[in-house]
Amino acid sequence: MRSKLALPVTLALIPIAMLVIVSCQQPGSTLPANTGTVDLAPGTITYSGSYVAWGTPLTVSLPITNLDSGSTSTSFDVRFYVSTSNTFNPSTDGPPVGTISVAGIGGSTTVTKTATLTMPVAPSTGTNEDVYIYADVDRSNSTGDTNTANNISTASHAGIVLA
Repeated sequence: MRSKLALPVTLALIPIAMLVIVSCQQPGSTLPANTGTVDLAPGTITYSGSYVAWGTPLTVSLPITNLDSGSTSTSFDVRFYVSTSNTFNPSTDGPPVGTISVAGIGGSTTVTKTATLTMPVAPSTGTNEDVYIYADVDRSNSTGDTNTANNISTASHAGIVLA
């Protein structure tokens, strides 16, 4: 004959799921793209080689720093221009020879981006001339940049002679 053995049973409540509320948002509203203030500033454009031929590509690198402690998740564009003038004027130096998109940048952070620019097909005057390459960061100010006066970078004109 078998005897029945009674075992003690302990019931415990085991959570099946845990709910964590990260943020609350009204339907149809958007979360802010920035936290704090943003001040984007390009560094010096760098490139390899001493010249590039008219109508050919030139690869450049550009460090971009957010000088403020706020961050932005808003993407912004960097437009590159070529000019024979040492004063940047987007009205007369356009159209851009290249554009890159930056996904966003944290506070007090530097990112370096690379772009391949297509040089103009022909020089504006003469056959060889010194040129300036400008980078214009976030011209539309989609990030709410607090200081747009420092958003232009210039490459040294001495190293680039289009031939």
